[in-house]
Amino acid sequence: LESDWYITELNQFINWIYDKLERHWIKSDEDKRRKRKFVFGGMEEIVARGVVRGLGKVRVVNRNGVKKMCRNVYAVQQAMGKMEDLEEKWFDKARRYWMFMNLDEKERLRIVQEEYLKDDGDTEGEAAGGEEEDDGYTEEDWRELFKTPEGKTEVNDLLAKLK
Repeated sequence: LESDWYITELNQFINWIYDKLERHWIKSDEDKRRKRKFVFGGMEEIVARGVVRGLGKVRVVNRNGVKKMCRNVYAVQQAMGKMEDLEEKWFDKARRYWMFMNLDEKERLRIVQEEYLKDDGDTEGEAAGGEEEDDGYTEEDWRELFKTPEGKTEVNDLLAKLK
């Protein structure tokens, strides 16, 4: 399974910019790091959030489509792999979100309850174990994942706890 054409073009563009920075604009190692961070900083989050929000545009989800989206995320991550300050957590979050689509609704609910809510009933959206976690997902993202009509109380109750 190959990446989509637009991912290939994005990766070529990333590499082109990276090479230009390396050859023409950067003098010292500290300068390289600073300028790379300025140009590419936050791109991981933008890509990951775009991939997650893209689920709302998908009409039908199947296993091959999920694999393709995960492959697209991995391809961009590989293209950006040269950068020292890469925040890979964003790519992992995007892939994990799409992998949820291969599960049935009950399994998705179980995972969200176990991984994103504390066992003691805390409603602050803290991860299990008491450490605060910014999972990068909004309530809208979770609703899209569950395709939640307003009348589904079990899912809506869970989403209210995730706020």
